[in-house]
Parts: sequence; C-alpha cells; structure tokens
Amino acid sequence: MYNWNKLMENQVFISDLGSNQEAVVEGQAVLLGRYAVWSPVTNSKGHQVIEVGDDLQDLCKKYHVPQERICTILTEEER
Repeated sequence: MYNWNKLMENQVFISDLGSNQEAVVEGQAVLLGRYAVWSPVTNSKGHQVIEVGDDLQDLCKKYHVPQERICTILTEEER
C-alpha cells in the first residue's frame, strides 16, 4: 500500500465517488456530480474540495490532473 502523504501531498487530485450525488437545497434535489476535485490547503498538509462535477475529462484538463491522481472510492462490496 502506498503512503497517502507521499502520493498526494501538495497535489491536486480527483475522487470518483462512483455515481452522481444529490443534495437537497431549499427543498429541491440538486445533482452534484460524481467527481470531486481536491486542492492542497495553503500552509497545511490537508486538502479541500474546490469543485464537484460530472465530466471527468473536463476536470482533469482544467486542473491538470493525470490519471494516477484519480482516486476511486470503493465500498465494502466492491473490494
């Protein structure tokens, strides 16, 4: 297993949540998308989500994220 800090420290990466996500805003369902772009926080070892969308290729191009920094979230059933 790789060390997370060595892989992602100071790097933008994308998490693939596996399906489009929804949220309820003021009583209305809103489609958020399945891909979350994470960016390093200044003066911290942490990251924050800066955009969520449903077009992986567009997000990769916009934030210069290579394939090796796309992380897929797996459920227990998928392992």
